Amino acid sequence: MEIKQELIILSEFKHKNILVKYSQVIKEDIDWFSNTIKRMISNGSIFKNNETMQIGWNFIIFSDLDENTLTLKELDMTGVPQQFSYSIDNTLFHLRLQKDTLESFMDNNNLLFPSLRQSAIICTNFYQTSEFFLNRSNSKINDSGWFFGCTNKNHNHDDPTNLKSESLYTIACNKKQIISFLAFPVDYIITFESNKFKNLFDNFGKKLKIKKGSLLDRQGDI
Repeated sequence: MEIKQELIILSEFKHKNILVKYSQVIKEDIDWFSNTIKRMISNGSIFKNNETMQIGWNFIIFSDLDENTLTLKELDMTGVPQQFSYSIDNTLFHLRLQKDTLESFMDNNNLLFPSLRQSAIICTNFYQTSEFFLNRSNSKINDSGWFFGCTNKNHNHDDPTNLKSESLYTIACNKKQIISFLAFPVDYIITFESNKFKNLFDNFGKKLKIKKGSLLDRQGDI
């Protein structure tokens, strides 16, 4: 896959330039990122080596390339802790994916991004099953509020021995199909069958319809 590069020139702000590497994201998203960085720096932000910045649920790290240039790295989505790639592909792709998935049902002012550094609760059957659901409650500083469970009625989720806490990053790397839905707000239930999205229900049990022309309408499923 071809690695593309774009240099964000920031000399007019007396700031190091930033080299962006990518391969899969669309140019529109790279332009958005570039304009966001320029606007932040023009307003007084300064980015330095090893500084982090959260974008959507993900985060990037600024890294010195040379005395005049910074580059960017992100977690590589393998699930290996602290393993990075010099790219912003995952960060910008997930941002668009989560936004477009939510907009398949509701306005984007409902977006509620967690951080992949937060934790979540999963049932002990979650990784093995293809029939599962996602449900989110109010988050805390280190807790995303997400719960991921199987649909086996004989697997008691009120029994703490059937539950465990893991980082949201680890969970998403093991079940990548959940990533699209992680910016949904609280009190919705998202169901999957055969590892594919099935339905979205509100807290009253009402099934929400997919908007015509939206991402999920065009794709059928994720």
